[in-house]
Amino acid sequence: MEHNIKERAELKIQVKELKDKLLEMRQKLSQLSGENKELSLKIDDLENKKEEIGKNLRYKERIIQLISKDLVNEKEKNKDMQEQLSRLREENAQLKQELVMLNKEKVELTQKLRQIAEEKEKLEGKVSQVEKVLKEKVLLFSQLKEELSSALEGKKKVEVKLPPIVVSPKEAEKKAIEKEEIAPISERRLEGTILAVNTKERFAIIDLGENNGVEKGMKFSVIRDNRNIATIEVIETRREVSAADIKEVKSGYSLQEGDQVISQ
Repeated sequence: MEHNIKERAELKIQVKELKDKLLEMRQKLSQLSGENKELSLKIDDLENKKEEIGKNLRYKERIIQLISKDLVNEKEKNKDMQEQLSRLREENAQLKQELVMLNKEKVELTQKLRQIAEEKEKLEGKVSQVEKVLKEKVLLFSQLKEELSSALEGKKKVEVKLPPIVVSPKEAEKKAIEKEEIAPISERRLEGTILAVNTKERFAIIDLGENNGVEKGMKFSVIRDNRNIATIEVIETRREVSAADIKEVKSGYSLQEGDQVISQ
C-alpha cells in the first residue's frame, strides 16, 4: 500500500505535466496548421501574379517590337511614339525585376512550407506518443486510486469487527506509568504536506510516515495562508507516507494538495 500511495502521487504529477505538454503541443500544431494554410494561399496568389505579369510582359514586348519596327520604317514619326516606347521599356524592366523578386519569394515560401510540413509531421508524432503515455498514466493512476480506496475500506471494516478491549484500572494505571517512563523529554512538532485528497472517502495522504515518528491516531492541523482550516487524524502509516481521516473542516474551505500539516 505504501508503494501504491507514493506511486499514485508521482503519477498524478506526471499526468499533470503530460497534460500541460500535450496542450502546448496541440496549440503549436494548430498554429502551424494556420501558417501552412496562409503560406499556401500566398503561394497561389504569387503564382497568379506571376502568370499575369508574364502575360503583361509578353504583351508589352510585342508592342515594343511593333513600335520599334514602325520607328525603323518611319524615322520621322512623332515624338509621342518615342516617349511611349521609352515608357514601355522602363515598365518592362520593372516587370522583369518584379518577376525575379516574386520567383525568389516563391522559392523561400516553398522551402518554409516544406519545413512547416516536416515540423507538423514530427509534432503530430510526438502528440500521438504523449497521448498514449498519458492514457497509460491515467489508467495506472485510476488503478492505484481504486487499490488505495479498497485497502482503506477493508481496514475500516476490520476495525468495526474487532471486539472492544477491556482494561482493568490496575492495568490502565500500569500502562500509563509505562507510557510516562518511555515518553521523550521534549516532543517535536511534525510538519509536512498533503500529497492527495479523496473527498468522496474523506481522507488525505500526507508526506510524513513512520520514519518521521508518525503513529496511528495522531492528529494534525491543516494550515493554508497561516490559517488553521481543518483537522485530520492518522488511520494508516507507512515508512514515508500516512493516510488520515478528515475530521473537521472550516466552512468555506476544502482540503487541497499542497496544504501544510502540523502535528497537534
